[in-house]
Amino acid sequence: ARRPDVQAAQDRLEAARAARKLALAQRSGDVTVGVQFEHYPASAANPQGSGNSYGVALQIPLQWRYAYQGEIRAAEVALDIAGENLDKARRQARAELLLGAEQARGAWLRLRRSEDELLPAARQSAAAAEYAFNRGAMGIMDVLDVRRSERAAQLDALAARNDYAKSLAAWRAALTESALP
Repeated sequence: ARRPDVQAAQDRLEAARAARKLALAQRSGDVTVGVQFEHYPASAANPQGSGNSYGVALQIPLQWRYAYQGEIRAAEVALDIAGENLDKARRQARAELLLGAEQARGAWLRLRRSEDELLPAARQSAAAAEYAFNRGAMGIMDVLDVRRSERAAQLDALAARNDYAKSLAAWRAALTESALP
């Protein structure tokens, strides 16, 4: 997914997996074996003379009655939470994508109704009012009212075009940044 929220949730899931792996690795004891050799020459600080020193070291951790259960359980809980958060982010991304598609579809239907039905009816009504006014069958106030209605229908069609363009652009942007499984 290329959406930042989904990508961040995936990264948190990977980090939680690594933390769980680290917590599980703490159960094994690290046995350390060391060998040491030192040579000390005679000096002003050591007038006794030179010599050599040898040493062997062995470290064995005593993990009796403690196997890091708390750390392991905390890491497993964090992993479960990260997985749930990733699922939630994916569901939310899908929902936003579907909502954007539905909004674009609704805006398209409003635009089609406005351009195919309302605007032609308003133009026809305005033409009929102009014809009636020119023949003396209608008063000026009625003609102005019809013209105002036609202008309102034109503005509504323009607003519908604007809404459709915005919703389509938002939906396309959501499509390009989402590669949801």
